[in-house]
Amino acid sequence: MQELCAIEVDTSSNAIIDVFHEFANYSLSDQFAREHVHGLNNFFLWWISVGSESFLLELFMSWLKPKKYKALYANNPAKEAAVLGLPIQNFPLPNWVERQHKSYHCTALNMKNNCEPVFGTMYCPQFAHCSYVCPPAQNNPQIRLAKAKHGYHCALYDTYELYLAYVSV
Repeated sequence: MQELCAIEVDTSSNAIIDVFHEFANYSLSDQFAREHVHGLNNFFLWWISVGSESFLLELFMSWLKPKKYKALYANNPAKEAAVLGLPIQNFPLPNWVERQHKSYHCTALNMKNNCEPVFGTMYCPQFAHCSYVCPPAQNNPQIRLAKAKHGYHCALYDTYELYLAYVSV
């Protein structure tokens, strides 16, 4: 895990209380993810990371520990639940063809493309993801186009999209 983000939400008002977004300088190279998913730049990770993946996880658990959360949500959270050892509930997003037209998706995508801050000051520079080349091969042309329009995944803006989808329900 090279990038980790979480948003703490006040369940009575749906207001954002806090945001965690940090990077690890992951020792193993995942060229596929680097070119087709997150596009994380090695120089950026060396420069900005908190250190190892294990330290990133410790830092996150320290951030999470004092929180009085009722539940943790993620879209398809199997990997995160296994790595963190926490029960994380699935908050499914629609498929890419449908999702690309949802206001929460468009808002998060525009914020990512313009490096706009989440919760006032938290943003992620495009340089962090500049190793991204293109989305993975996809047989369905509509999904391929939607993923190409979306571009790289950034944990901050992906988490913000999930937050916007959550508050729109």
